[in-house]
Amino acid sequence: MAVQKLKLVSIIGLLSEFDRAVNEYIMTNNIHLEDAMLNLSNVKGLSRFADSNPYEEAAKSANEILNITGYETRTEDVEQLSFEEIVENTNALHQKVMAIQARKVEIDVLIDEYKKIIEQLIPLGNINVDIQDFFNLEFVKFRFGKLPRAGYIKIQTYLSDMDALFIESSSDGEYVWGIYFAPSSRAKMIDSVFSSLYFERIRISDKASGTPGAAIEQINSIIARLIEEKNGIDGEIAQLMSADGSICSTAKYYYSVFEVRKYATHTDESFYIMGWMESGETEELVKRVEKDMYIVAITEEPGIVPQTKPPTLMRNPKIFRPFESFVKMYGLPSYNEIDPTIFLAITYILMFGAMFGDMGHGLVLVLGGLLYGWRRGSDMAKMLITAGISSMFFGYLYGSVFGIESFISHYLIHPMANGGNMNLLLLISVGLGVALIIFVMVLNVINGVKAKDAGRVLFDHNGIAGIVFYISVVCAVMSGFAGVSIMSPAFITLCTKLPIILIFFKEPLTGRLSRKRKHKQGKAGEFVLEKFFEVFEVMLSFVTNTISFVRVGAFALNHAGMMMVVMSFYETLGGAGSVLVFIFGNILVIALEGLIVGIQVLRLEYYELFSRFFTGDGKQFENISQKFSNKN
Repeated sequence: MAVQKLKLVSIIGLLSEFDRAVNEYIMTNNIHLEDAMLNLSNVKGLSRFADSNPYEEAAKSANEILNITGYETRTEDVEQLSFEEIVENTNALHQKVMAIQARKVEIDVLIDEYKKIIEQLIPLGNINVDIQDFFNLEFVKFRFGKLPRAGYIKIQTYLSDMDALFIESSSDGEYVWGIYFAPSSRAKMIDSVFSSLYFERIRISDKASGTPGAAIEQINSIIARLIEEKNGIDGEIAQLMSADGSICSTAKYYYSVFEVRKYATHTDESFYIMGWMESGETEELVKRVEKDMYIVAITEEPGIVPQTKPPTLMRNPKIFRPFESFVKMYGLPSYNEIDPTIFLAITYILMFGAMFGDMGHGLVLVLGGLLYGWRRGSDMAKMLITAGISSMFFGYLYGSVFGIESFISHYLIHPMANGGNMNLLLLISVGLGVALIIFVMVLNVINGVKAKDAGRVLFDHNGIAGIVFYISVVCAVMSGFAGVSIMSPAFITLCTKLPIILIFFKEPLTGRLSRKRKHKQGKAGEFVLEKFFEVFEVMLSFVTNTISFVRVGAFALNHAGMMMVVMSFYETLGGAGSVLVFIFGNILVIALEGLIVGIQVLRLEYYELFSRFFTGDGKQFENISQKFSNKN
């Protein structure tokens, strides 16, 4: 559906023109490079470029700068500089940025330290004594900390005997904060007694001076000055990168240009570069190269180049693009395979809405997606919005707004209205499953034609033989419910027995068509036994895959049933209690049911649908310039 057509482009020229060719024809195009040495193995006299990349250290320094500053490289910032200038300028900028960053880190450490001092002093706020006086005591030791309230009560009976004094500064329901004083000669013994009562000592920094209240005020002013200095550093970095940041783009660009050598090969006089490009772009490249007297470009169709497998470049409409992540979780489509993104997006949205149908809950999902990050381009946010819209649509059909069924007067069907509606909803779900299974089997036939695999098209259980058998069984079941019999001997033979025989003998029949013996060699009994169980599993999968779609209607009933429970509690309680039940009940259903439905729909996509037509063994198209610019 959306896999772009590609052509293999070979760029050949004089070895002395290699760097210019890379700059003019590789880095300016969207191209996926292949290893030319492997694809030209039949050409004699070829060698790999053995040079190590001289720009590697400069590129690493540039990447460190970018990670610290958040600056983004741009192609238009690339400057024409010598190797020496690139290395010198990159190192100079790196030293400046690292020095500034070191001061910024130092400030963060100081701020954290001062905040901890404030945390130490807050419980001492009621003590109107200069803290430095405590540190100047010569014959008396002091300890600041907290005691459990039970320990505080118990210590009161020991203080007079220990020659110790405990001054309470603050307390709460669990702890009592304060300072105890003890003679230096008996400090160890008194410390042991307090420790046995779970006294937790908190050390006061000697940076605090004055009364605790004055010290807190003083330290807060210091923190404010540090934050102001930190903001100034951020501005300094921004100004520095605005003036000199282009060297990062330059260093990474020259690194990327040199890295192309890993994919290229050469003789004593010529170089060879090979890569995949979109068909339309190859024509423009060839026209440009035609004007170059030292370089030529040759294009070839994928089928003519058996040595290399074309990569996959997916391009879908914006509304469906977020669902590419779901497809890639299963696998990337091969070059000659249908891209299932649009199919997955449409079916996922519809099934999610059918299983989570409620106008209010759908609106919550839409708002959640908008808040989560639509503007930031989050795929999850966009999928939430589309799923929410689908839920609102089905919520209208079901007549449900936050579980209230009387809010909307017009709807087509309500899942929990009566038994008839329940049965109808489940039958519709099975019908949907039948239609989708047949559709994906047709897609499998198309993929088989694209891959020129006759066995997959004709004899596979998801090919024409499987389609005939499945449709025949479905028609027979439907006619049985309708009271009409279509099970004639000719129908049974042609539409059920023959397809099963073709599926059974798929491998030998495929071998006959292709004039190759592709099936396993072995005893006839082993073959029959193995194929019997394979065909039995195939027949069973038709039944289980179809029945699995009952969950679409079942989860719609489950969603409605959960809201009925919430509404029954809402109607039973009165006043503020009913409002709380309504709010938290809806939140619970949205969170729990939404997550489960999302997973169940994805399960239907992967196991019941994708497994019938999608192999997902493609390789990702990688624009070489972007690959190298993001590598370091």
